[in-house]
Amino acid sequence: MNLRILQCLLGCGVCATAAVAGPNIPALNWTERSDWVNVKTHVTPAAVGDGVKDDTAAIQKAFDGLATGSVLYFPAGTYRITATLKLQPKERDGFLGILTRLGTSCTHALYIKDNHSLVASDFYIEQADNACSLEGSPDDPPGRLTLQTPKLQMNKRRDGQPNTAFKIRGYHGRIAYGPAQFYVEPTTMPLMHRGTRPLEMILWGCSFYDARLSVQKDDAAHIQLVGCSGVGDKAAKIEDTLSPDALAPFSSALDDLRRLGEMDLKLNHPEAR
Repeated sequence: MNLRILQCLLGCGVCATAAVAGPNIPALNWTERSDWVNVKTHVTPAAVGDGVKDDTAAIQKAFDGLATGSVLYFPAGTYRITATLKLQPKERDGFLGILTRLGTSCTHALYIKDNHSLVASDFYIEQADNACSLEGSPDDPPGRLTLQTPKLQMNKRRDGQPNTAFKIRGYHGRIAYGPAQFYVEPTTMPLMHRGTRPLEMILWGCSFYDARLSVQKDDAAHIQLVGCSGVGDKAAKIEDTLSPDALAPFSSALDDLRRLGEMDLKLNHPEAR
């Protein structure tokens, strides 16, 4: 798939809770390109990003007006969102990129709907009820998720229900998860898949620290491991299930992370060029 990146460049976390004053975030040293869509200057009403004003309508309008291959830029700020943002139409040629994210003390650290694509690095998950919820329908285009998490740990849920590391309902396409660490809690990390469209998923470079993976899936999903290891008495022995010659299709995951890093250097560390 020849993907052109739709980079959603977040200056900081997006706030979707009660209105609170945002932190004092220094301005970034960047030179805006003419083909970028700036949510604070290129849409009406414009986004504010102060953590108080509701920016949902402004950001939705920015999404609605995007052309294929466009770059949607979020200057540093805290963007208050009170409703689900939607990317239309179903035909698409890009993905959203997140440089850093902390998912803690939440129901799910990551939601993806409508089979959208995402590349995220340094996605840290701790004390969550569940980790990832991925949804899609059969008529959605195939998605591509590239996700790297330094730590995935979930607390015992108050409602007594089991935690879920991955809850996949209809999402199809390709998922590359890793490098990542499954850390201690819970000792069994459930991966649950339901769907009829093909899904190829690879877990690569993962460390299971006193934890093991439990998989329940439909026939449409193929889930494989490569370069993973188990540490601790409670960790299961991990054996590769993916042959070296089958790794080529997943080289795109390394390209995804590389492109995200290049954009980080360009925006936040111009002196490194």
